[in-house]
Amino acid sequence: MKAWNSPNWIPGKTTLETERDLRIVQVTLLIGLVALFAYYAVPLGRNLKGIIYGYGLFIATNVLHLTLRDSLGDSFERSWVHIQPLCYLFVLLMVAATRRKLHSARSYVLKGMRP
Repeated sequence: MKAWNSPNWIPGKTTLETERDLRIVQVTLLIGLVALFAYYAVPLGRNLKGIIYGYGLFIATNVLHLTLRDSLGDSFERSWVHIQPLCYLFVLLMVAATRRKLHSARSYVLKGMRP
């Protein structure tokens, strides 16, 4: 956004701002990818939906963390130390559940391909 509004665009003043901006770009690209899937009516299975939901949640929590860290300062960082591992564990469990389904689907297909 800054690049479109100002000809003298520079990255964030801190690494925190730069990382937050890059995560926002990732969210935008993920939304664009999902919009393309919807526009072209690409059928999404459980596995791909789980990966998209999990990665989307991971990026969203990162953007939230970086935004709150920038505005609230170090006081928020102390509480985030306890919240962040729980968010990461939730995302890993979501992706692991879809991977388990992927493994069972793969074995079913391989059984059908054997002579």
